[in-house]
Amino acid sequence: MYNMTEKKDLIEHLEELRRRIIYILIFFFISVVISYFFSAKLLSLFLLRNLTLHFFTPLEPFLARIYVSLFSGIIVTLPFFLFHLFIFLWPALLENEKGPVFYFVLFGVVAFGVGAYLGYRFLLPLAVKVLFSFGKGIAEETIGINNFLKFSIFLIIGSGSVMEVPVITFYLARSGIVDTELLLSKWRYTVIIILVFAAIITPTVDPITLLLVSLPIIGLYLLSILFAKITRR
Repeated sequence: MYNMTEKKDLIEHLEELRRRIIYILIFFFISVVISYFFSAKLLSLFLLRNLTLHFFTPLEPFLARIYVSLFSGIIVTLPFFLFHLFIFLWPALLENEKGPVFYFVLFGVVAFGVGAYLGYRFLLPLAVKVLFSFGKGIAEETIGINNFLKFSIFLIIGSGSVMEVPVITFYLARSGIVDTELLLSKWRYTVIIILVFAAIITPTVDPITLLLVSLPIIGLYLLSILFAKITRR
């Protein structure tokens, strides 16, 4: 009887999971379709001043609309996905786990949003300007719209992902999974890792751009460790 009850509960959970995945996929599909009707306006958000984009094949303008619609669909679906994830996992969490998990996801989403906005608003124009400067006197830029979109989306998502470092660090230290003293003693290695990661998401050898990306992350990383150390006392 006990095994039958467990099996029934497992089937019910799998059925609920399947149902919520279907809801999320339907919501994502609808979001992409709606975004496509506004894709021209969405594409205009990626246009930088004094930058002319080109397309080289008849299919490229359509693909550009698809790319930006998919990107918009992912962004719009993210809160809906997190909502269903919470509803599904909430009953399995202990009372003392619900608060930390909720705030971890909340701060993670906010940090990603802030990082993505900073990447779009400041880092993208700066990276384009610096990269183009290497071609002055050598060749004239002719930028394909799809290549520029891929570059922009990669940079924006990368900037948002980098901002997750201090959030993850704080909660790992706060929960005791990693030792704050160990993290502080290894800060030099962490700085090197952050610099390498920042160099990957900012495809430019310009040191100013690299520092603009990495220094805030390093500062937030150290502050998150100190704050976790204080709150654990």
